[in-house]
Amino acid sequence: MKLLKKIKNNRVVQAGMGYTVGNYFLKGINLLTMPIFARLMNTSDYGLFNVYMAYEGVFVILIGVTLHSSLKGAKYEFSNDYRSYVSSISIIPIIMLLFALVIVNVFSKAMIALLGLNIFVLNLLMIHSYCSALLQFYNADLSISYRYKSFLKISFFNTATNVFISLVLMITLFRDMKYAARIIGCVTPLVIISVYILSKIFSVEKPKFNKSFWKFGIKYSLPIVPHGLSQIVLSQFDRIMISTLVSVSAAGIYSFAFNINTIVQILVNSLDTVYGPWYYEKVEMKQFKQIKNISSLYIYFIWCVIVSIMLVAPEIVLILSGREYYESRIVVLPLLACTFFTFLYLLPSTTEYYLKKTWNIALATSCIAGLNIILNYIFIRKYGYVAGAYTTLFCYICYFIFHYLMAKKLMGKQQFKTLVIVVLSVLLFVFMAIAYLLLEMMICRFVILICFVIINAIIMLKLYKNEKFKGIMEEK
Repeated sequence: MKLLKKIKNNRVVQAGMGYTVGNYFLKGINLLTMPIFARLMNTSDYGLFNVYMAYEGVFVILIGVTLHSSLKGAKYEFSNDYRSYVSSISIIPIIMLLFALVIVNVFSKAMIALLGLNIFVLNLLMIHSYCSALLQFYNADLSISYRYKSFLKISFFNTATNVFISLVLMITLFRDMKYAARIIGCVTPLVIISVYILSKIFSVEKPKFNKSFWKFGIKYSLPIVPHGLSQIVLSQFDRIMISTLVSVSAAGIYSFAFNINTIVQILVNSLDTVYGPWYYEKVEMKQFKQIKNISSLYIYFIWCVIVSIMLVAPEIVLILSGREYYESRIVVLPLLACTFFTFLYLLPSTTEYYLKKTWNIALATSCIAGLNIILNYIFIRKYGYVAGAYTTLFCYICYFIFHYLMAKKLMGKQQFKTLVIVVLSVLLFVFMAIAYLLLEMMICRFVILICFVIINAIIMLKLYKNEKFKGIMEEK
């Protein structure tokens, strides 16, 4: 009861829980509806839809120009005029959308040949990308003041409408093109939400061109564009390469495994949403000891979740899809390990964002993305789609190590407990090996899982009784 009261009084924990729930409805649509859509869509339809979503990830960055990343810095730079800043720079993605639509329709033949999508789907892709970028922008704005309740409402509406429209279209107008039904189902609610967001932003402050605002936003965000594109290469381009080098069906199986990985990825992204503003506050107050303590607990919690899912991965695949996608259970394990190192990267990268060293982030990510493309091309051709997961895992490890060392250099001190990171990383690979060796031995894995949960529950209880932990939980 005491712990629950402390959680209730902690705005960071509250917001983190709120964004986690919201993101499971918003970004976890594929996860929540996976049992339905996996049975309605064959592996080819599933592959085509996920290739489309990979392209959407690219154009979200190009149209949105990652302007959401500038809001944390703008909150401190333009504290008195922050609302004016938000309204002013929200014009930029609108201009980018109009430009993208012109390019797509004027050079339609070239775009169709390049992306393999018809002109109708291409226009939907541009609109979808803009709406996603705007929602990302609005979410970042809400997170700064921990206004997670508004985000929850939007998430619930988006999920319900998305699923309803997709299902109706699949069983009526698009029985032979179910991937198209899924795309339209995704786009429609986002268009409605975008109209709502723009009305909210512009009702507070009318949009006006402001040179200083645009200069700050573009200068801060533009270097992150290659970083964001490179992240897409790391997280999603393997599906496009598998589709090209192996088959669309193989891309569907791989995508299914990746979507299971979403269970953890959404949790990581949600907690990072509130970790950033919290970290900025603590650095401003020079509370580096508290940063170390919180980050260690953060790492340990995510590690526990990932290991637990690894031990029941085959059963999750079977429940969510049936036998058609059961082959994907092999790929789930390395992709879960990828998520752990993706999460680890977020901690030191927050330091780089705080210090406005965005070019460092862009350079590192671009280099790692290039390495990922080369390795994927070599090993996917030789060993099939499974190799894509392991090459991506290797790249994410390199990715984290670089940012870890860079954050230490920039800050002049280490803000994270190295021993905790090393020990948990090694143990992660140990459990991944165990899960792989016992892939067909469900009882053995479940016994290990029960023991794992009990041991870590005891550890967490001892941490709770620790005075340092109590101090952290009591922070308001």
